[in-house]
Amino acid sequence: MKRRFFLLSAMAVLIPTLLQAKDDPKYLAGAAPLTNGKLVFTKTFDTPDADAAFDKVTLWLENRTKTIGGNSAVVLADKEKEQIVAMCTEYLVFTDKILMLDRSLITYNIYAIVSGGKTEIRVERIRFDYKDEKFLAEEYVADESTLNRKKTAIIAGYRKFRVHTIDLIDTIMKEAEEALTNK
Repeated sequence: MKRRFFLLSAMAVLIPTLLQAKDDPKYLAGAAPLTNGKLVFTKTFDTPDADAAFDKVTLWLENRTKTIGGNSAVVLADKEKEQIVAMCTEYLVFTDKILMLDRSLITYNIYAIVSGGKTEIRVERIRFDYKDEKFLAEEYVADESTLNRKKTAIIAGYRKFRVHTIDLIDTIMKEAEEALTNK
């Protein structure tokens, strides 16, 4: 009898722990840090030919803004200043099932600076419009506001925004890399 009680007690303690999903380390500390109080995702690529890199990034951003639609557009492409800026608006889809669609409108800017043999891609000014509420990514994605104190888990209410935003940023950076490496 004591053995059964012990086994049931152990199972009651272990099962919730085993069922709790572990967060992928790519979404934990360092994935979305603040820089001067703002959430900025940055990646730098080596691009020896600045003119070709500028043209490739401009073409990629023009195609990206056309593909995602909405109010997205390349608003600046200045070769002399070595800058390209795109304002993007698209839906970040959290759940898409037969009778349930959970999504948020996400707005962000992509800045590309092509100079000195390098191309820097920055995604910043990220904002969400979710169920008639508007808020900044600094509140729903940044490490400081969405991780527990030990920085080992994402706080449940922020999980979908953080994970899907980081995945979107990864996609953007991979697209940029592909655009710069294609001939």
